Amino acid sequence: MPKIGRTLSKVEGSDGGTESMNVEQTKEPEKYKLAQTPGRNIPAVAAMNGTTQEVVRSMLWLDHGKDSTCSPLQHNVAFIKTHKTGSTSIGHLINRFGYHHRLSFVLNKHSRINGHLVYYNITKNTAKLMFLPPINVKPRDYKHYKYNVIAVHVRYMRPAMTSFMKPGTKYITILRDPGSQFESAFSHFKFDDAFPLEERRNFNTTVDKLEHFLTKPIFYRDRLKVLSWENTPGLLWFYARNNQAFDLGLDHKYHMNTSIVEKFINRLEREMTVVLLTEYLDESLLILRKKMCWTWSDILYVAKNRRPEVETLPELLREKMRSWNAVDSMLYNNFNRTLWKHVEEYGQEFASDLAFFKEMLVQVFNECVLKQYKQTTGRGFHWIEYQQRQGSSSECELLVETKRKLFSRIWKRQSVMRRRRNRKKKKIK
Repeated sequence: MPKIGRTLSKVEGSDGGTESMNVEQTKEPEKYKLAQTPGRNIPAVAAMNGTTQEVVRSMLWLDHGKDSTCSPLQHNVAFIKTHKTGSTSIGHLINRFGYHHRLSFVLNKHSRINGHLVYYNITKNTAKLMFLPPINVKPRDYKHYKYNVIAVHVRYMRPAMTSFMKPGTKYITILRDPGSQFESAFSHFKFDDAFPLEERRNFNTTVDKLEHFLTKPIFYRDRLKVLSWENTPGLLWFYARNNQAFDLGLDHKYHMNTSIVEKFINRLEREMTVVLLTEYLDESLLILRKKMCWTWSDILYVAKNRRPEVETLPELLREKMRSWNAVDSMLYNNFNRTLWKHVEEYGQEFASDLAFFKEMLVQVFNECVLKQYKQTTGRGFHWIEYQQRQGSSSECELLVETKRKLFSRIWKRQSVMRRRRNRKKKKIK
């Protein structure tokens, strides 16, 4: 794998001190470079060959099966969602897989909207305190609280997860280049709220706000400690630096210790079956399909939570973001190398399979999506949703529908036993 040596620039602290870590970047082999993935951008209607159209239509109208060329089919998967990495698209894909196969999901019973456990350090007792029971398991029958799937936001805590996930569970996650991921996190979490009011008036664009934040990042990050996010004071501080490593279980107090960071990355290498990369999502999904013995149908997706407009970032600013998020940069570059090792192991058919998969994604989009539209929340967040094409299949419905609608299907199915128990209680009264 070719490498680009890089010494990242020092980060200036509010006290005049500096922090720095050295990382390196890898780049994609030329022979695997293909067109941009359909779905992440608005795809043009492409002319598909007859074979691809036939395969895609059979996928959209027939039940999911298994890949007859691979065994055993892996049903048990823990997807560790990282923030602002495209993890909503992958989470939707995992949810769709679990819904098709009637699997039991780890869901926070106190979070009916999305089931997330994002701000909790889970332990071996968390399942008893916070989880919906698995399908066909009675509430409080804790010895049978064993689950097939995690696809909600939760920090990676492997010993605790092993206690409630089924044996043989495969662990996967997704990473994104901090040179773009931090901009997305900055916009989502509104880190510019750390600016004093008189400063805030001076900056209108995301690029200007980021540039200003990175002049004194330690100072502004520390100001986030007194602000609240989702009714939790100080939460933003944790996500304003190296938030991908934090989501994957590395506490911030260790982030400047190179030895601990390297051990952490090596452990993830051993424990993760696949680490997907946002910039090479389709390539990553081919590896996932092969590792899990899944079908082509299982890895189809339509991008979720995608912003309609993103500012172009100067390369110097991207370098500053990589420097500030040096641990995330080390993580990303390590698993960039790992991805291309998986590609080499995949075999000579990788390039043709990748081209075939990209054609399938365009065809699926054209078969399933009538139009796109922008959604907005009260906090000023914007993202793209889709309207299903009339007369398309039920599989199209699952692909196109919002993340909340699919989550609602999963919640309703898994909470049936809980509702039955509550009805019995009312009758006794």
